[in-house]
Amino acid sequence: MISLYITRLKDDNRQTLSRCSLRSEIKTLFGFSALELPFKDNEQNISCIPSGIYQGEVRESKKYGRHIHILNIPNRSLILIHSGNFNTQTKGCILVGDSFKDINNDGLLDVVNSKDTMTRLMSYVDNKIKIIITSPIIKPCHK
Repeated sequence: MISLYITRLKDDNRQTLSRCSLRSEIKTLFGFSALELPFKDNEQNISCIPSGIYQGEVRESKKYGRHIHILNIPNRSLILIHSGNFNTQTKGCILVGDSFKDINNDGLLDVVNSKDTMTRLMSYVDNKIKIIITSPIIKPCHK
């Protein structure tokens, strides 16, 4: 099974920045960046989800196209991994991109090339995926 490792690196109480790696049982397939809301006790619409091990499954919608639905999150539902650039485009979901850059000049780092990164991620995921989220180091994430 393919596993997605999300390592949270920085949280400034407005957003969380992470590095991710998609791995098979024998090798790393590719690495990318992720943007989430800050951790605020797992509160709906204003917090990222807690660190932990989750199962994900492929889902499709008009709004996000093909994406990953993260399952069995305590007190949360419909938490997705999908494309998007800014922390204002998530209410708890994980946005992916290939790097960070302040593209809207608001003083916060955004993820860039999100749609291409999402397409590449989904090219490896058939139906199910294991998602491991860790938060070993939390630092301010201003640019």
